Amino acid sequence: MKIFSKPVYGFLSSIPLLTLLAFYALILRVTIALGHLPIPYQADPSSVSMQFHRDIIFTGLILSFSFALPLAILALYSQIKKLNSNKYITRAFTINIACVIAWIILFHLDPGHLWSWFFD
Repeated sequence: MKIFSKPVYGFLSSIPLLTLLAFYALILRVTIALGHLPIPYQADPSSVSMQFHRDIIFTGLILSFSFALPLAILALYSQIKKLNSNKYITRAFTINIACVIAWIILFHLDPGHLWSWFFD
């Protein structure tokens, strides 16, 4: 059963990483615009007028967590049925889960309180 092609699995598994990169790119843009790292409750993210960049990050957040479970189910299904493309599906799932775990760790550690600034 070939549900998706390999590029689709690759894209779905890279959404958390791309979202994380977009977040830190936004931090870089805001740092350049403000002249210092953003501080929670001082430099409002919406006042910096980078709404499109923020929308990309929010969309990536939603997609990251919504595609993690379907990729896990597909990886498990491919392991049970021994599909030919199961190595690629398993690799895509592993990348996705690693990125989501990195996300959660960075979210909880929050160096520089950047996530707090982003969500205020």
